[in-house]
Amino acid sequence: RAQVELPPMPDTGPGKWSELQDKQLRSALLGACKRMAHNSEAHFHLGLMHLRTGRGEDALRAFVHALHLCEGRLKKFGDAPPPGYLARVARIKAHTAQAAHVAAVAALSADDRTSCLSKIQNDLMNALASTP
Repeated sequence: RAQVELPPMPDTGPGKWSELQDKQLRSALLGACKRMAHNSEAHFHLGLMHLRTGRGEDALRAFVHALHLCEGRLKKFGDAPPPGYLARVARIKAHTAQAAHVAAVAALSADDRTSCLSKIQNDLMNALASTP
């Protein structure tokens, strides 16, 4: 078989997102969450976008909503959730803890942050321990 010569890769990575791209992504994700209000993945990705842009409170709200939706479905599955579903719930819990940390850093004094971060660490470890 003949080998195909690939062009060289550029030395620089993708450029930084523009403010316009951020607005377009936010608009698309908000629209998806409105159209698919019971879709935990849409809310999870909205939370990721908020987290990436440093909006911890907004991220926390989106992750908590996604977690609420997942846990509601988990009850319907009973003892037989689909493969990977518990890992999805644990992933949302881990991101929820990260969003709480970002929100706490912005809202709390250093002393208040210490106790809050200790609780977040415990919650994160419990979420990871519950993953099969």
